Amino acid sequence: MNNNIKDKVAFYVFSFLGLILFPLVFLGIYSITLYLGSKLDSLFDKYGINSTIKLIFFGGVKGIRRIFESSQ
Repeated sequence: MNNNIKDKVAFYVFSFLGLILFPLVFLGIYSITLYLGSKLDSLFDKYGINSTIKLIFFGGVKGIRRIFESSQ
């Protein structure tokens, strides 16, 4: 019985930690990618790299859709 209670407590503690840590890790990765994206964007502006490459890099689906719409 004692072991079963320990397992339940460990499960709740780890699930609580997971609920807190997962959004923090996700937000950290998201902010790092945003920061790197802005750095790459300024580099592209500095060296005048083609705007379609920028759209593919930073626009994703929207950028690809814009390229297709502009080519038609």
